[in-house]
Formats: sequence, C-alpha cells, structure tokens
Amino acid sequence: MISEAEAANVRFYLFGSVLNNMEYNDVDILILYDGSNRNNIIRVIQLRKVLWELSSIVMKEELDITLLTYKENEERDFIGSENAEYFYP
Repeated sequence: MISEAEAANVRFYLFGSVLNNMEYNDVDILILYDGSNRNNIIRVIQLRKVLWELSSIVMKEELDITLLTYKENEERDFIGSENAEYFYP
C-alpha cells in the first residue's frame, strides 16, 4: 500500500473537527495525488478503498476520505480553506 502511495506521489492531510474538537464523529482525510496519468488515479482509488475498509474494522469513528489532485487543490485552495494539516509522508 505504501509503495502505491509513493508511486502516485501522495500526501495525506487531516482536516475538520478531528483537529478542532475533543469530540468528533468522523476523521476527515485529504489525499492529494498526482493525477497526470491513469495509473496514479487507479492507485489512489484503490488506496482509498483499502484505507476505508481497514478503518471500518479498526476504528469506531467513520473515515471520510477526500481525493484531490495537486492541480485541483491549487485551483480551490482546499488545504488553506479547510486549515488542513499535513501528516504523511
């Protein structure tokens, strides 16, 4: 899974209530990736599926995963507008 993330030039960010509140209902994760080719898009979709499946087994909180390309983030400034915090890699 990590090699797939590296291949797609992935970066993970946390945002939402998990950063601001002691009590939260879900964990919001942004996955930024290089959307310049089809293989990267497939890798990231598979990565999201694996993370979601693992979280449903391991975590009591729901995992909410948002996918954006670097270009989409530049256009929308999602990281800035959501005060997202980088956490991996």
